[in-house]
Amino acid sequence: MLNQNWIKNAFYQLVSVRSDSNSVYETIIEDALLNILGQHPYYQENPDYYGAHPLVDDQHSRAVVWSLVKGLGKRTFVMINHHDAVDTVEYGHLAELAFRPDDLKTALLKKIQKTRTS
Repeated sequence: MLNQNWIKNAFYQLVSVRSDSNSVYETIIEDALLNILGQHPYYQENPDYYGAHPLVDDQHSRAVVWSLVKGLGKRTFVMINHHDAVDTVEYGHLAELAFRPDDLKTALLKKIQKTRTS
């Protein structure tokens, strides 16, 4: 079963990975996703239930990350992931914080506060 800490840790791990759209960086996020799935007890017990399917003739050798969770009966839940990210340049002078959500939040809140008091 997923718990809040596992989800939060997975979120922070993924946000910290550079994964610019349409670039070789997308393969790094694929590795991070596979690593996170592999850390979960369900997938440690069922390593054939997750993986990556390579995209044919892809210029960056990207893949589709997938996983499944078998139900108790005949039901199965399949998850397929689409991943890419906005370029950090979109954050302007805060670009260096793009991979650190807590620091980015603090800086954005300070910016809002400064704007309100100006």
